[in-house]
Amino acid sequence: MRRPAGTGAGEAPVPYGLIGADFCPRIRPTALSVEIDGEVVIYDEERAAVHKLNPSASVIFSSLDGSTTVGQLSAELAEAFGLERDRMGHDVLVAVREFGAKNLLAGVEAEPDRREHTLS
Repeated sequence: MRRPAGTGAGEAPVPYGLIGADFCPRIRPTALSVEIDGEVVIYDEERAAVHKLNPSASVIFSSLDGSTTVGQLSAELAEAFGLERDRMGHDVLVAVREFGAKNLLAGVEAEPDRREHTLS
């Protein structure tokens, strides 16, 4: 199981919808991941939520190291898979914003957790 490194203190969180090509995404320490048959399954400890990624999203998620920008990652993946850079840039940006929205990225303001919680 993969447990990301801790996050540093500092800047205000970026709203997930404002993530751009110059953002360096880093996986939140509470997002534990494991790869099963080429797909990543993530457990968000903070929200007690499970996410299963398709193979494309799994490659993107597994490439997030906190030092590579979305733009750099897009270029690297486009070259590695022989795909058009603009299309890959769009797909990577959409995926990273979705990871941010789902509370999987450090330094990102996620969408509110709208699940109902039962108190006992």
